[in-house]
Amino acid sequence: MNIGIVGTGGVGRALGILWSGHGHELFFGASTAGAAREAAAKAGGRSGGLDEAVRFGDALLYTLRSGPGPSSCAGAALRDKIVIDCRERLPGERTNPVEAPGARLVRAFFEVPQEAFDLCDAVPLCEYGVPFFLCGDDAGAKAVAASLAEQIGFSPVDCGPLRNAHVVGALGGAIRLLSERDALGRAEPLDPLLLEAA
Repeated sequence: MNIGIVGTGGVGRALGILWSGHGHELFFGASTAGAAREAAAKAGGRSGGLDEAVRFGDALLYTLRSGPGPSSCAGAALRDKIVIDCRERLPGERTNPVEAPGARLVRAFFEVPQEAFDLCDAVPLCEYGVPFFLCGDDAGAKAVAASLAEQIGFSPVDCGPLRNAHVVGALGGAIRLLSERDALGRAEPLDPLLLEAA
């Protein structure tokens, strides 16, 4: 699959490295050419501007936290594309920050502690059973996002429609807090079975 990564933060680079290892074609887009080239050099793949990443991807990982996003022209190119929004939501932000009414939006990866990605260098994620919560209104888009997550070792947990994302985001904050105080010195993600039991 062609995956456009919009933004070049740590999560985007980490996911890009993992997806590249499974044969996916990557395009890193950034507002500055240097940042895009650096991310592509680490993860593999091509680099360029934000609009180019949007047009390249069959699916997009949207990581931009601030600054200008894709242009209005690229916004039209988002129609019918799967857009995985992985940003941690800040108080007062809208549920759908991607200005693309026709996009098939999935909120995912935003609750995963950075420590979970740090595990990738030594041991496959599947050995840790790291849960992956996702929300969305498009069943097909969620299935693609879940498949991309499973390929790299996450255990998907469908948390329902997009409107539930703010609840999952609050849970993500609790997971990060527990990870920081974990006596074992590494991330201890919550078991989704415990959530069901609760």
